[in-house]
Amino acid sequence: MMENQAADLSKIEARDFVGIVCRLNNVYTLSSDGKLCVFNENRKVEKWMNIKIKKAFGLSISGHNLLCNCSDGVVRLFHTDTLEHILTLPKPPTLGSANQTVGMKKVKPASSKESKYADCIAVEMDESKDRVISVYSDRMILIWDLSNKEKVKVMRAFLGHNGPIYDLDILSDSTVEITKFATC
Repeated sequence: MMENQAADLSKIEARDFVGIVCRLNNVYTLSSDGKLCVFNENRKVEKWMNIKIKKAFGLSISGHNLLCNCSDGVVRLFHTDTLEHILTLPKPPTLGSANQTVGMKKVKPASSKESKYADCIAVEMDESKDRVISVYSDRMILIWDLSNKEKVKVMRAFLGHNGPIYDLDILSDSTVEITKFATC
């Protein structure tokens, strides 16, 4: 029979976790209000930080990368060992503006302060190819090329999906050229 032991949450106020992932002896959690925490093998909070977002929806891990998907199209990457911020992906097109321009070659977000963005509801990373796949609440899927962290760009955009998407996963039989993924 397994025995449970509560984690020590005395250092953090948030207890509404939207994502939990494990790597080696650490457990990483993300609360809905944006508190990213690392619990060690003794169930103690080793590190934590506020990722400064309105609302978080999930957490995933790939190698040494923690990916946080959040409201308003925000996706942030952190290093697993230090929680150092690696980068924040550019925001997707504003709600209702994707694919509106005839002959549009690039997906470009608007820069107005009044602009509203779809929430990022799922994110995964194909670390071997430096690609991130993000799914948004407006059913848009973007594949990001992170090979140049200074110039992150959209590699592929699927601007509509015929049904709601709740999660995604990178398929293990992806080839060098293609990142295959599944949604549900």
